[in-house]
Amino acid sequence: MAESFSSTTPIGFTNTAEACRVGAQVLARELKGVGGWAGDPARYLYDHCIELSMKAALISTGRNEAHWRWLCHGFINLAKECNAAGLGLKKRDDLNVLARVDAQKNDIKARFHDVGALTVATVQCLDCTAREPAVLAVQTVRRSGVPVRAPRPALTFEDRFQIG
Repeated sequence: MAESFSSTTPIGFTNTAEACRVGAQVLARELKGVGGWAGDPARYLYDHCIELSMKAALISTGRNEAHWRWLCHGFINLAKECNAAGLGLKKRDDLNVLARVDAQKNDIKARFHDVGALTVATVQCLDCTAREPAVLAVQTVRRSGVPVRAPRPALTFEDRFQIG
């Protein structure tokens, strides 16, 4: 049987995840005093970063695309699968943010306008949470022998709390 080709690689996922996180940070810095749906693009990018970071970790531990594709966008299921593979995503605050995203399918609602009341994780919480799986994924990918860059720092204190 011929080996199937997949364009999904740990380095591709980690690089794209970090690009999404940096883009979200750029948007988050400009959200001071802005309300409404203005944070949705940043939330979407943070959500995508978290998803790709966890998938990078899974791929680097030998799970192929077919193995994790059934997880879809379920962040808690992805986190459980990653932790079973040794990722170590265990901080209660991070898991609570992932549960918040999962609870109302907020990752999908950030992509498509949704009318009605919903509770979302703040951009600041997502920034902190997105960094944790990014760091853990880079460590996991490096253990598999693939050299990847370390993630950038989280937002500064001034940018994190949207003062002003």
